[in-house]
Amino acid sequence: MYDSKLCGAAAQYQQSCGWGCKKEVKKALSSSASSSKRAWGGFEKFCLFLWSVTAIALIWVVLKQRRMMSREDAIVEEAAMNGLGLKKRHVFPLALGIIFFVLFAMFMVWKKLTWLLLIGTNVGLFAHFVFLRRKAKKSGAGGDGYVKDAGLEIS
Repeated sequence: MYDSKLCGAAAQYQQSCGWGCKKEVKKALSSSASSSKRAWGGFEKFCLFLWSVTAIALIWVVLKQRRMMSREDAIVEEAAMNGLGLKKRHVFPLALGIIFFVLFAMFMVWKKLTWLLLIGTNVGLFAHFVFLRRKAKKSGAGGDGYVKDAGLEIS
């Protein structure tokens, strides 16, 4: 049997399948392989959905945790943001920009960039949640050792 239909047809008509024929076959195979890379597979779609839902849940939990911050902690956090050159009014457009860029990368099937942005955003949100949770636990150290934390009880 032959590697390609083209070489098989050339052999059937007693013609040789030279390097030009093989080059065309390789070009056709590489173009069909690259077109399959330009689409999201079933497992990738599931992972995109899972990481997106995880990001939405983390945003909800972080915002809920921030609402429970003391006034002093909020002032300290705002001062830290000002030290970085960020103001509260910059946070929402920055978040929208990240969301738009992730969606654009998904649409353009830039797989590495999409995974980097999506998983990086989730890691950042989770780290911020853990930071807020530890700060809440330290401030509520008195009593029985439990702190109400975004609807979760932390021991």
